[in-house]
Amino acid sequence: MALAIGVTLLAVPVGLAVIRLPARLVAPGLFLLGLATRLALNQAQRGPHEWRRPLIRGDGTREYPGAFHLITPDPLRFIDHFAELVATRSMPVHPSGHPVGATLLAWGLDRVTGGVDNLALSVIAIGAAGAWPVLALARRVADERAARVACLVWALAPATLIYGATSLDGVFVTIAAVAAWAVVGRRFALAAIASAVAFLCSYGLALAPLWGALVLGRREFARAALWCAGGSLAVLAALALTLGYDPIEALRNTFDAYQRGIGGRRPYAYWIVGGPAAFLLSLGPGLAATVLAGIDRATRGARELAACLALAALSGVMEAEVERIWQFMVPVAAIAAAPLLRSRTLLVTVLALGAAQAVALELLFDTTW
Repeated sequence: MALAIGVTLLAVPVGLAVIRLPARLVAPGLFLLGLATRLALNQAQRGPHEWRRPLIRGDGTREYPGAFHLITPDPLRFIDHFAELVATRSMPVHPSGHPVGATLLAWGLDRVTGGVDNLALSVIAIGAAGAWPVLALARRVADERAARVACLVWALAPATLIYGATSLDGVFVTIAAVAAWAVVGRRFALAAIASAVAFLCSYGLALAPLWGALVLGRREFARAALWCAGGSLAVLAALALTLGYDPIEALRNTFDAYQRGIGGRRPYAYWIVGGPAAFLLSLGPGLAATVLAGIDRATRGARELAACLALAALSGVMEAEVERIWQFMVPVAAIAAAPLLRSRTLLVTVLALGAAQAVALELLFDTTW
């Protein structure tokens, strides 16, 4: 417990020192800082065993490892029958709630790393490695100082520190940041590929390149959107024609799975308000207030974020656990807020409030995550 509190709170002054390093050292420094903080905070109650806990709920039958036995004999057959497996409730809730790529990614990491303990560590490491694409994305949208601030604020946000550890959605943050960076950087061929990969991992990740296209403005929005949508549709068509993957039926069955899960316990209208509210709470009070101020003052990316949050809430396929599922929008929230964090006192306050919230949630509440 002392380690978790000490490392998390010490991360604030260390992070402020890291963003003053030479340009080439900022991303590696924030990666190491994020990795150390996630590992320290997320062992507070049960020790290192806690890192893998979200992957083994229900003896592994409720999480991605519970579907690995369906892939190992024949991955191609798994892709072909994925929609049917979701419909017949043959898979755990999280594989059923995502496209086929999420489970294949988790299975691939498990095969490469060898076992659930190493899988958990790889998930944490890849999530922390988001420092590189997040910083690169921020540099495309804001000036150098604001970009460094945004990456630090993202790295130490409560949602990042808690749900970025052993939740596969932490990996999705890195993937989404790459897709958004490619769009904002006008590397449209790469954006098409990254968007397809992102969409195969999580339906919600389609909002990452959409945010990037909105940031580009009306003149280039259509071009960017066509590249990203075209790339995703081309990959889905190729999977359907060659491997029998049915993306439409998979999406329909995923929506049914959501309604069977905790998302279906409250009416649709509740999540339209509850989703964005929970997301803002997961940012921490300082960052949430600054994001709202950014929307009001139209900082670059802020109103585009608001539009994406509205679409996510209205979609009906990302209900409940949005503090985990919507992690990929925390970096763009930080980017939208960073231009308003010019005062060192305000920046320290935002970081300290976020770190304190993360510690309090981890120590006082025995959540799944």
